[in-house]
Parts: sequence; structure tokens; C-alpha cells
Amino acid sequence: MFDEGKKPISYEVYKHLCESLSKSDAVEDIFCHLFLVIEWNLMARSENCIQMSLTHIQWRNDSLVFFFGKTKSNQEGDGNHHPWHVYSNPFEPALCPVLTLGKYFLTYPHIVLDERAPVFPGTSQYQRFSDRLVKLLRRERSSLSSLGVDPNSFGSHSIRKGAILLVSAGCTVSPPMAAICLRASWSMGNVKDRYIHYENAGDEFVGRSVTGISSLSHNFATSPVYFEPGSIDDNDYNGSLDEDVEKLISETFVKKEAISGSTFAMLKFVVASICYNYSYLETNLSLNHCIRSSPLFVALGGNRIRNYAVCRFPWTSTVNTPVFIGIPLML
Repeated sequence: MFDEGKKPISYEVYKHLCESLSKSDAVEDIFCHLFLVIEWNLMARSENCIQMSLTHIQWRNDSLVFFFGKTKSNQEGDGNHHPWHVYSNPFEPALCPVLTLGKYFLTYPHIVLDERAPVFPGTSQYQRFSDRLVKLLRRERSSLSSLGVDPNSFGSHSIRKGAILLVSAGCTVSPPMAAICLRASWSMGNVKDRYIHYENAGDEFVGRSVTGISSLSHNFATSPVYFEPGSIDDNDYNGSLDEDVEKLISETFVKKEAISGSTFAMLKFVVASICYNYSYLETNLSLNHCIRSSPLFVALGGNRIRNYAVCRFPWTSTVNTPVFIGIPLML
């Protein structure tokens, strides 16, 4: 069933699948959701996702960045210093890689403690995802048919195909084709491969585009969710927001000294996303969902820190807003 002859999934189908997974309380669907969102946003082959550990993931400026070694078109691994940028989507919680990663961490907290272990530990993780995707497509057969698509025409490779199609042809303003080919690990031919190389700006534009936020909309220029001191009128709060966030994470999730500084820095943005989407999670998670009983989620229930999680635009930014990158000139 899962061959390269399968059709690309459209953005609408991808969104529908993510929304279904985001509301499921099955632990396997939480895994499937993250795998799906990461594979879509990286436009990656499944083997890259399977081999990924937290040491491959960092936070830089306004995005997650992923580092990989060998790829199908780069067997020497000489481009592993090039970061692949993955952006949040504050407007579509079910599609947001940062929030989805946060939900996965709350479900599998031990993943964070062993940073060099795979994010998806165990054997046959590709088969695990494939099997779960089959069940998801069967479960959503009726809904997908109403969208005019045949679930049998999709396979795991459809995800990568769909993401590349969205970025390259989903809008009249698209990133450079060279940046798309490099992200997709496609050879452009001997001459182009020799003279056209990776640059951050091109990949940043690709990373923003694959979120599904239209580059014709002002929303394309959004920051990630982050903690903004003084973002609300709270005269009763006199603490240090950054210190309180670190304390919250250390007391309810993972101690700062137990993990690397880069991973802890990333967790601050992950927790900010959970805070920002707390009402969404409260509304859409079943009463039996495992995330509800996680210490961090419980602690956030009555914590005013939630109110300081914001996202901004270049024209509403402050000195605390993460540096904006990957935004085309028209915006």
C-alpha cells in the first residue's frame, strides 16, 4: 500500500488528518500526529524522522531548526551543519509543530531526559507510523470521501509529496525552487549542484511556507509563541517571568540541570505554545486524555504565566520578541 506511486495529500486533507489526531486520546495517535507534522514540515523522507534525536533539534531566533547527517542525495553527510527551519503556526493549533512536539513530550517525558536517544525510540518506527496511518485513513474514510478524495490513493510518501506541492505551487509567491530541492534532498543535476548551495534565507522561506500560512497574508509574518514580560496589566505580579518559567519547567517537567542548555531553551518555547493553546487543549482533549494528568498541564490550570504567552508581528514587536527571519520583502 505504501509506495511512491501514491498521490500527494492536499493541504486540506493534511489539515483534516491533523485535526482528527489532535483530538484523539490514543497514545499511538499522539505519536502519529507528531510524526505526520514533522515529516510534512521537514518535507523529509521517513528515515530522517526515524533517526532524529533531540541533539538534532534546537531553537534559533523564531523557529525550530533540525540538523541531519546523511540523506539520499548526500551520502557523505557533509551538509549536516545546515539547519532545516521549522516554524510554528499559532493560528492552527492542530498543525503547529511546536505544540505537537509539546504534547508528545508531555506524553513521553522520558524522551527529554535521554537527549541522544531517538525521538521515536524502538524498532520498526516507520512501520509503526505506516500502520497507524492506515488505521487513520480508514477511520476518516467517510470524511475524506466528502472532500472528494479516495483514502486508498494515499500512503506515507504522500505526505512528503503533498508538502512539496504546497510549497512549490500552492501560492503565486513561492520560495526559490533551488531552496525547495535542497530541502527535499533532490539533486538538481551536476552543474546546478556544483554552483547552487544552501543559504539560510531560502530555507527559512520554505519553512514558513510549508506551515500552510499563506505568504499573501500578514499572518505569514507571525512570531512564534513566546513569553512577553509586561504583556498584560498585572499589578500584583512582581516576579521575574523568565525565572518563574524556568522554575515551572524544573518543578513539573524536567530539571534545568538534567538536560543541555539548548534543549531547555527550546522547552521554553514549547511550554509557551502549550500555555497559549491551553484553552484549545482544554476544549478538545477528552477527559481521559493522558496529557490532562501530566504535572505541567495540571500546574498551568491556575497559573498566571499562561497569560504572558503571546505571538507578535514585526510591526507590534518589542525588544523581547524573537528575531524575525524568512519573511519576503512584500510583507
